[in-house]
Amino acid sequence: MKKYCFWFASTILFACSDEKKPIQNTDNQIVEIQDTRAKLDSSQYVFTVNGIDLNWKMLGVTKYEKEFSQQLGGMVDIPTFPKKIQNLNAYEVSIKGFVIPLEEVGSDSLLILSKNPYTSCFFCGQAGPETVIEIRLKEHKNLDFKLDQKITFKGIFETNQRDFDYLNFILKDAEVVKK
Repeated sequence: MKKYCFWFASTILFACSDEKKPIQNTDNQIVEIQDTRAKLDSSQYVFTVNGIDLNWKMLGVTKYEKEFSQQLGGMVDIPTFPKKIQNLNAYEVSIKGFVIPLEEVGSDSLLILSKNPYTSCFFCGQAGPETVIEIRLKEHKNLDFKLDQKITFKGIFETNQRDFDYLNFILKDAEVVKK
């Protein structure tokens, strides 16, 4: 029993360290990986059991510059993300907002979370792109979302500056925290 407890404790300590972590690739060769995420200053973020608390005020400080897009044939807003937002890339975050389901486009694993209800959201021209986040659900079976339902999601945060097929903020592997 003592051997098992020691092995378990050492495994947990090793897994939680910031050191390079050896793994085996498909050819059974030992390779090392390192966490490339930015180190976060704990005084600038609120850490919860559901990840880092992300709020609309934080996203709202994103700046936009007009630029011509060859792809779209017109002027587009290109975001410049503040360091505080860039540093959250690849971290688990949680955020609360109003749901805009996208069933009409044929996807039950993708939806939009908005700072505002639908009638005053980005898609109606009432707010900016910093007020919406793309939610890519980890599990989407038996989940039923209603327009303007207020929900908290958690997932892996990602910023998107130039892929115009997606929103500027994305939450991958998202799960419902609180309906």
